[in-house]
Amino acid sequence: MTTVTSINEQSNIAATTNNDLIGRRPRPVFFWSNGEVMKWLKRCCEQYYELYGDKFLDNEITGRSLIRIQEDTLKRMGIDNPSHRDEMTRIILKLKLKSDMIEIKDLERKMHHQQQQSLAHGPNGANGQCVMIASNKNHQYGTTVDR
Repeated sequence: MTTVTSINEQSNIAATTNNDLIGRRPRPVFFWSNGEVMKWLKRCCEQYYELYGDKFLDNEITGRSLIRIQEDTLKRMGIDNPSHRDEMTRIILKLKLKSDMIEIKDLERKMHHQQQQSLAHGPNGANGQCVMIASNKNHQYGTTVDR
């Protein structure tokens, strides 16, 4: 099925969708406080929270430092059991990967929005012309109609 919408309509839809997603999206890990890291540790590393939570608290691990933690960092923090370090490193890497994927999707969404804006305000969209976008499931097509 093919639909035709104006750039303004598409911009409004994109803005609404982006605002909805931003409103529901959790705070980026990079900006987490030590308290937020402790909540994450309790929720996602429950078996290690009781054993090592105090080490994360004492070392004031924030989100910024959490995503940089490696196995040797955990060892310096006093986590001596190698299998615990391996498991915690794996869980932290999964968190970092998930965070990176969200950031990549945000960048792609932003680029798409900028492309739509440049199409609407570019040379074909100026001087009283109306730019229309026809889209189907896989493609978008632009056309200019004189007013």
